[in-house]
Amino acid sequence: MSLIWGSERFSRGDVPWEDRVAIVRRHPILSLAQKDPFTRRAYTKPRGYAGDAVLIDHIYGSAQPEFQRPLGRAINRYTTASPATRAVRFRRQILAELIDRASAEGHGHCRVLALACGHMRELELSVAIRRGDAVEVVGLDQDADSLGVAREASQRLGCRMETHAASIRALIKRSLRLRDFDLVYAAGLFDYLEDNVASALVSRMLEAVRPGGRVLIANFVPDIPDVGYMEACMDWLLKYRTESQLRSLLDDLPVELKGPIRTFHDPDENIAFLVATRPGDGPV
Repeated sequence: MSLIWGSERFSRGDVPWEDRVAIVRRHPILSLAQKDPFTRRAYTKPRGYAGDAVLIDHIYGSAQPEFQRPLGRAINRYTTASPATRAVRFRRQILAELIDRASAEGHGHCRVLALACGHMRELELSVAIRRGDAVEVVGLDQDADSLGVAREASQRLGCRMETHAASIRALIKRSLRLRDFDLVYAAGLFDYLEDNVASALVSRMLEAVRPGGRVLIANFVPDIPDVGYMEACMDWLLKYRTESQLRSLLDDLPVELKGPIRTFHDPDENIAFLVATRPGDGPV
């Protein structure tokens, strides 16, 4: 049985998608797939959701998984080299490049806010941070353990970091006010948000940047090649969006926040990126 169903994921013939997932869940192939620690962590959700920071470390190669059988290692070689995981590594590089650009435009100084920041492994790829630019980083995440790892990593890099253990609701409701950033980004967060929440959050992100500052959001697109395996074997369910659907999240922005917008994909076209610039004096 192929688990890479792409655009036919909702049904094939007379069998609905949900029934196909149920077939996989009852099949011995599921226990075999979970010999891969990456697959098993997503499915068991030790922190309550599939895409936690430890799972992302598996994609980056920062985790040290234990393989009980050669089969698990073989499956892991596939799952961590699939189009979706390649896209996640590309996303990490994009974040590092945006940090470097903000620092260059600020002549070696910038303020960066990461939402649902996880372990912030993108800091390790930033040229600006490695050479000691005055990059002030603020990380927001509801997972205190992830924030602890991020703080330790920033200390090793010599980077100044402030963390907030909070959910995005605090930002949306303005009970947590974060302002005057050159760059605000959310890497994997929008993959889990309904449209109304996502739209409200984009508005708060643009409020948080200075005039001329940038906001980046990333989202997996519909019908990625890995969707069958992710949903059936990993129980990893996302809110997929096209580039145009990402753009539509900004439709109801206040006019004072509406500035230039650009969208693009990773090379395999698995993740769509949107970069919005707040109007005003500053880089465009």
